[in-house]
Amino acid sequence: MSHLLRSNFEEDHTRHVMEGTELAPHLQTAAQLEASLSAVLDRCVPGADIWLFAYGSLMWNPMIVYEESCSAILFGYHRGFYLRSRIHRGTPQNPGLVLALDSGGSCRGICYRIAAARVKDELQLLWRREMLGGSYKARWLDVHTCRGRVAALAFVIDRQRPTYAGKLTDDEIVSCLHASYGLSGSGVDYLLQTHRTLTGMGISCPSLTKLIKLIRVESDDNHKSLGLEPA
Repeated sequence: MSHLLRSNFEEDHTRHVMEGTELAPHLQTAAQLEASLSAVLDRCVPGADIWLFAYGSLMWNPMIVYEESCSAILFGYHRGFYLRSRIHRGTPQNPGLVLALDSGGSCRGICYRIAAARVKDELQLLWRREMLGGSYKARWLDVHTCRGRVAALAFVIDRQRPTYAGKLTDDEIVSCLHASYGLSGSGVDYLLQTHRTLTGMGISCPSLTKLIKLIRVESDDNHKSLGLEPA
């Protein structure tokens, strides 16, 4: 599986791939996912649409069925490479890094409105995608959108989990992104896709831009060490 497809999660493909591996005992069981999802659904207004806040791969590959999308900003949280990925952008032996929300600052992204009739089905897919490893906390947060202020569902890093990477230096992040590859591709591709999406929306993200510049410098240095011209 080179990238995330809706059908993969309809079939619970990731769980099946991980069966028999060292990660299997650390995955959330189907019952645990259902309980977690039920707790979130209990806070939904019956018969009402919901909003989902996207800040990483959900921006460029939402996978879900939604009614509309709009630009959004979340205050009190920021995005960073805080989550060690042992499945989609890395392996248990060589974990990669993906973005997660952590407290402080602000974060610009996209909000998706999911129709009430589809809420449970769409969130079930999202839970299989985002919550299988138990590394996120699903939270209802106030988000400012082009439609006004809304309560949106967002995935926030759980600092108590062993997959929390903490605050890494830019060089550490770049080194990890360069060296990691998982079921859904490389860490570098993940960074580039996210940055490309934000840029296309007219959103500046200096932290990601800086990482890309460092990656390009490192790539040029590697080419020179091999006696090749930079790409």
